[in-house]
Amino acid sequence: MSFWSRGQAASGAASLRVAAAPARPLAAERRDDAPDYQADPDVLLPMLDELVRQRRWGSGTTSSGSAGFAVFVIELRRSDRTQALARVDSARAAMDLVCRRLAKILRPGDRFALNGVDEILLILPEVDSTGRALLVARRLVDDLQERMVDLTTYTRVRPAIGCAIFPAHGDNAEELIAAADRASRTARTTREGYRIAVRGEHATEAAQLSADLEVALEGNHLQVWLQPQLNVRTGIFDAAEALLRWPRAEGLSPVSPIVAVELAEKHGLMPDLTQFVLNTVLRESAQFRQRGLDLRIAINVSASMLTDATLPRTVQLALELWDVPPDRLTLEVTENTLMVDAERSLAILHELKQLGTRLSLDDFGTGYSSFAYLRRMPLDELKIDQLFVRNLSTLPDGSVNPQREGDLRIVRSIIDIAHNFDMHTVAEGVEDEETLELVKGLGCDVIQGYFTGRPMPLSQVDAWWRERRP
Repeated sequence: MSFWSRGQAASGAASLRVAAAPARPLAAERRDDAPDYQADPDVLLPMLDELVRQRRWGSGTTSSGSAGFAVFVIELRRSDRTQALARVDSARAAMDLVCRRLAKILRPGDRFALNGVDEILLILPEVDSTGRALLVARRLVDDLQERMVDLTTYTRVRPAIGCAIFPAHGDNAEELIAAADRASRTARTTREGYRIAVRGEHATEAAQLSADLEVALEGNHLQVWLQPQLNVRTGIFDAAEALLRWPRAEGLSPVSPIVAVELAEKHGLMPDLTQFVLNTVLRESAQFRQRGLDLRIAINVSASMLTDATLPRTVQLALELWDVPPDRLTLEVTENTLMVDAERSLAILHELKQLGTRLSLDDFGTGYSSFAYLRRMPLDELKIDQLFVRNLSTLPDGSVNPQREGDLRIVRSIIDIAHNFDMHTVAEGVEDEETLELVKGLGCDVIQGYFTGRPMPLSQVDAWWRERRP
């Protein structure tokens, strides 16, 4: 749950637990006792409002004479070992360790509040610029992600830190917290683990779409559609690709899946979106199997998720929850996604492969991967991008597309490469019978496109497939 829910009034923050940082220098020795974070829950937001009022009217400034100050939202993503501890006393002990670590590094006058066991709101009255905020964010990431141990508790956290600065990112408490919260969600997708809010971001159309997307996720308003895939050798539709759809309220412009995914990446919503698609697909897969429809379904994996070390465990738990055999799930990645952090992505691909899932390289031929990387990837399938497929058929006037011969060579080469690496191929964008016969003649294994089957909502899948059973 986000630290600051949209539409929540300041009075709704009564669940916040507040702690004051000890008044001592940054490098002071660590105390044995943890700060008391069960103080008066009504203290922090009024204090933030008062600080805004003072700085706005010039009655309070930093030691450098500036009116600015910083608000941080810190999301604490704990290690699997700690997450597995369901006891309240264990969660409390883990947070005590985090509080002690914070108490060690904060300055006099700094304050923080806890929201449950996974979010912290931090107010730093002396941090008045982006440069200083970045220094603090780096220090927080470095210190908080180090392993924390005491006599009874072990924990390791991966913080995602967002920062907003008054007055650049908001002129009241709610706007500042909301801006820092958005930045913290974006920070989930960065290697650094922190992000400064963007000036004026709360007023942009993209930010509003991001807010709408978050509401759609929380309200379960997104949909997953399936597009059939035809096995050329058997003539059976035995697989499908999951495609995201975002139906919106009447009067609102539709949002393409590409834009929705870009928004999720930019605003830190990709973990939630991935969980939604993964669990929707596996739930439906389990129900299909109960009704005698055994489909292999592919979902797309984004760049940020492919570098997230928790992805294999997330997939494993979802497979176990819905009792779906791993080989019924195909995970699609693109060349450009892999190249964001090639070594880290390869390591995670191998973990996913060990689970028994199938792996597919999407849009092959449009990115920058080399044969050296292809050899190292534990792939089952190459998908031929529709860029090379759509020009294969004859033009409406009976003439041949000038790009046809070149694209035929590319398609033939990709199929040969895949088969030489013991992989199957999927041709995307097959829109007519002529193209189907061409790629089939080249040895392609699977066909996907409007000619063989358009994307459809889950409610239509059973009837569509049953009509086409041999």
